Amino acid sequence: MAKQHRLTTWFNSRAKSRITKGHIIGAVAGTALAIAFEFGGGVYDAATSETHNFLADNLITTTVPAPSAALVASQAPDSDVFIFGGFAGLEQNELDFVVSEHYQRIERTAQIAANYHYDVPKYEDVIQGHDVVDIVRQLAPEKSYTHDEIKALVETSANKMLKALDYRSMYINHNTAKRWNDSDNNISHSFGINLAPHPKGIIVDFVEDGPARKVGLQQGDIITHINNEDLSVLPPYQRIPYTRDIGRTGEATTFKGVKHKTDTPYSFEITAGEVKTTPVRAQIVNESSLLIKLSSFSHSSNATFRNAIITAQDKYGDKLENIIIDLRDNGGGFVYAVNDMLDDVTDGDTLGYIQTRINTDSLFSQAYAAFQGKDHYEDHIDSTAGQITALPIRVLIDDDSASASEIFAGNLQDVGRAQIIGKTASFGKATMQRPFDIGYNKDDLSKIKITMGAVFLPQSGSYQGIGIQPDILVTPDFEGQTDHAYFEKDNDNILRNPSGTSAKASPFTCSPHRQDDDSLKQIWVENTDIYSGYTKKFNIGADTDLLCAIDSFNEETMYTTIKENSPKPSV
Repeated sequence: MAKQHRLTTWFNSRAKSRITKGHIIGAVAGTALAIAFEFGGGVYDAATSETHNFLADNLITTTVPAPSAALVASQAPDSDVFIFGGFAGLEQNELDFVVSEHYQRIERTAQIAANYHYDVPKYEDVIQGHDVVDIVRQLAPEKSYTHDEIKALVETSANKMLKALDYRSMYINHNTAKRWNDSDNNISHSFGINLAPHPKGIIVDFVEDGPARKVGLQQGDIITHINNEDLSVLPPYQRIPYTRDIGRTGEATTFKGVKHKTDTPYSFEITAGEVKTTPVRAQIVNESSLLIKLSSFSHSSNATFRNAIITAQDKYGDKLENIIIDLRDNGGGFVYAVNDMLDDVTDGDTLGYIQTRINTDSLFSQAYAAFQGKDHYEDHIDSTAGQITALPIRVLIDDDSASASEIFAGNLQDVGRAQIIGKTASFGKATMQRPFDIGYNKDDLSKIKITMGAVFLPQSGSYQGIGIQPDILVTPDFEGQTDHAYFEKDNDNILRNPSGTSAKASPFTCSPHRQDDDSLKQIWVENTDIYSGYTKKFNIGADTDLLCAIDSFNEETMYTTIKENSPKPSV
């Protein structure tokens, strides 16, 4: 490191409010003298950085005894400030960076965790092993560090500190937080088209609100050429990834093909840009079932969900016989969105609740906790009298159906409003996280997520670590299909199941009928978008979960065998 700066000492008026063994106010003299002080903390998602082992030697202080090769700490006279003997090679500006970043991203995080985490940890226990001196020990004396490098090191430490509390608590750096914010607001960057293979190239299956829609590309349009490259010469499985890769270049792209409605050629120049994605897609399948594909419980998804059901009922009337809600690959979202959707399809039922940590950083909360004699309170999900539909419901799940998806499916199952169908249980995340901003300003979106609540169903209690079990368990399409399913219980240090509940076997199984060669049957039906009216043929035989859902509404099944489950006895 470069030459050492003279001793500089700076104090903050808040330093005397409270001090713990990891707060520094900063200084270096000769080989370095640092002064530490206290604040509170916040957290964000993982940042990665190289860490280094720092050799502590040549401790020099004027008033503090200096034992060999060890960091010395003592309390300054008439002050709540700790004085530390410094490390050889540490520059003043590097120490200043460590001190400021530690306060902003570790001390604040630790305090937030102490105030809000579900398991009610103590501040001292949270921050242990992540004091300023622990960060300094990771700095190599022979290297000079930039502010960004020290920030990355501190972010990594903050994330490790949170991960020690539970798997779901985390630090989220600026770049990751920005991507998450865009996803929460249904924003992506692409052409804005969903595609499917076609003999002549690819066909536009759905058009989002984005660049492709603006130039006039529509559902059913066939794309034969991209930048004069004939898509039909590519294997079908390569065509869609090829199109996505072209979009990532950010350059204007020429699409050529045939329009769906007029069968006339077209040529559009499209540049990938901001796309307002649709979290809800709704189609009429087999002329009588409303299929709602819900990709996330993001902002506006609750309103779009309600609108889809109302629109379908208005358009199809008595022809509409049932509703299938597809939550496969839906990793969750906002609690307010799922609560609104549950209210829409239930009728004054007693639903579950979220048990949330009482925030102990306010006098009101402390008084409430003392009055109640507990440090958690229950926030019950509302179900008002009346619902927007009385049609029977089936919900499709898989091992990627998590969090808000499980709140939705589990509550409908518990109150008997819907049957759950899938090849596996859901993911098994029955905890709730709250984000806290930890960045300096609007240009630093860094956040932390703290596990502060646990979800309980009205009858079954917590499903943490076990998931929602299907009422109808669908047999795998092929041997080993579900062998590598991934669940919350497969992670280390997950929050315990507060109800102590265990998984129960599904009461029914569903096996699709097969052809003589044991392959799945092809069953083609019409699929109509309820908004655009675009209709296509769809092989529901290839989607055995959906096939079992459709058949489960019939008194006599047509495509599957549904029977009582006879699980193997435990040994």
